[in-house]
Formats: sequence, structure tokens, C-alpha cells
Amino acid sequence: MSESFENSVTTANAAGLSAVLSASSSAGSIEPADLDSSLVRAAQLGFAIAPALAHSKYASARAYVSCPVSHLELIAQAAAQHGDCNWTLHAGASGIVVLEIDTRIGYAPLSVLCRNSLGRWTKTLQFRDDTSRFLLFRGAGRRVRFLGQRYRGLKIHAGNAFIFIPPSWFVSDRLGSSRRLVYIDPHAPLMDAPDWMWEPEFNSGGGQDGADVPGRISPSAVPAPWEAPESILS
Repeated sequence: MSESFENSVTTANAAGLSAVLSASSSAGSIEPADLDSSLVRAAQLGFAIAPALAHSKYASARAYVSCPVSHLELIAQAAAQHGDCNWTLHAGASGIVVLEIDTRIGYAPLSVLCRNSLGRWTKTLQFRDDTSRFLLFRGAGRRVRFLGQRYRGLKIHAGNAFIFIPPSWFVSDRLGSSRRLVYIDPHAPLMDAPDWMWEPEFNSGGGQDGADVPGRISPSAVPAPWEAPESILS
């Protein structure tokens, strides 16, 4: 399902979709130059994105309208049609994988996962809200690593996954306060996904997280967690 969906997104008839959006739009038009800079950046990076109408904190990133596209003109038309909407990204069709960190509990497990190896991956494009941080990487076509309870506070989004991206915002409580997704540095590059995000290859034995099998890291060999890894990613 994932592969066929990605193919349908990347090979969508741009002219036909444009005609559909133009015919159904009653909100006028938005020039690409007038779009939110986050949407312009998404188009520059070739992200396949679509409007999502709900702003509830329980909103699903899969509840999108129209077809995810990366053409700036079509994004502008969708923005004109749907007004102050959220935006969702299809990971596989965008050719990326995303590491989500719960900033309240996820930094220590992250230090275990990457074995305290700080490299170019820390400089990749990132966005955040009040409690989460999202690191975006180039990478597709490989199986991402399964993260068990040992890595609580971490998620990897890939393949057919959808995630909200800036400038999305959500109502977070009954009083109407909101949280927003914002890029930390919108001009940061997309780095290649580090090896530890991919599923280790091994020929036999176990396969459980943390087991002593080829391609796996023994728990006793893992260095101590960082004391303040959030300062490294800030």
C-alpha cells in the first residue's frame, strides 16, 4: 500500500489537480510569494504535503484533504482554498525519515540509541513544539529500526507515515491556548539518516531489542547517557 501510494503521489497529474483545485476554490488565490515561509521551504525540499483541517490536539495527520503535492503553485492553491489549515507530510513520498523526540523523556534513550555518537546528523533540519522535537533526514527504501520500551520517548516515522509539519498549530486546552510547530533553523540542510536509525541486519538468533546477536549492541557495551543532550541539539 505504501509503495503504490507514493507512486500515485509522485506521478500525480499536476495539471489535472490544479484544475480541480481551481474549480473548487471559493477563497480567491494566494500567490506563491505570499505563502508562509515554512510551506515555501517544504516545496523547495520536495516534500509531499497536503492540507489538514482539524486543529484539535487529537487530530490525525492522516485526516488530510486533496492529494499531497510538492508543487509550489498547487500548495498555494490549496492554501487559498482551505484557509488557516494545518499541513501534513507523507514521509515516503517525500523521501525522508523523521526522528521524533519527546523532550521530557527522550534524550537519555537517544544517547543510548546513537551510542553518544554526535556527528553531522545533529545539524539536520528540525522543528519542534512545546514537548517534542522532530529531526528530518534523507532516506528511503530501507527498513527503519524498531524502537521498543528501551527507547521510550523516541519514534521513527517512515514509509507510509504522515506527520504534521510547520506552520501547523493545535488547540491544547479548554481555554483555547495553542501550540505551534516551528522550524528551529528553516535553512538547515537535510542530512542523510544515520546508520543507527536503520534496522540492523543479522543472519540468525533472537531479534529482540538489546539481545546479544550479530548486528546488535550489548546493553553492557552502551556508554552512559549524555548529561544534557538537548543542549547539543539546540
